[in-house]
Amino acid sequence: MKFKMMIVALAAIIASAVSMIAASPAFAASASCRVLDNGYDKYCVTRAISVAPTNIFHLATTGGPPRNWLLLITDVTNGKVVVEQLIFGNADVWRDHVYASYKAEVSCTSPCPNLVAYFSN
Repeated sequence: MKFKMMIVALAAIIASAVSMIAASPAFAASASCRVLDNGYDKYCVTRAISVAPTNIFHLATTGGPPRNWLLLITDVTNGKVVVEQLIFGNADVWRDHVYASYKAEVSCTSPCPNLVAYFSN
């Protein structure tokens, strides 16, 4: 009887450990960039992130100007632009069924200081 209880307890410990590992953001990747507040900067680009572990990406911004600016998300393995969108204010863009490495770029027609792009899988 004690042996059976020990096996059940061990199974519970292993199940808990596995669930913590599965829920951990070990495969999460993120990158960000900020348009400088120097009076003339209008552009920033994130480093590339791989979305292979999750097959999704999310881009959000803060400090988006109250005018249109351009968001580009590019597959760095083949150079194909997968998102080309004019944004007014802040962005909140999700894509699923994506399988490569991507970078995000923001571009304004006039200075847009402190526009920050957060890119993650």
